[in-house]
Amino acid sequence: MFFAVRLGHEVIEMQDVKNAVGKLVCRIDTRMGIVEIIHKGCKTLICFQSDGTVRVVNSETEQP
Repeated sequence: MFFAVRLGHEVIEMQDVKNAVGKLVCRIDTRMGIVEIIHKGCKTLICFQSDGTVRVVNSETEQP
């Protein structure tokens, strides 16, 4: 399954990654080099930069 997420000014497509029992572990975008983890109301974005560094962005998820 794919989701569209806005990061800055660009919309990226996220693919679900599930574990052996079918639970969602994270979502990834291999084109942009982004891993998104949402756990207990906190969102962590791990962004792999073109210069070899990694940028980690933490935020609270929006409540419906």
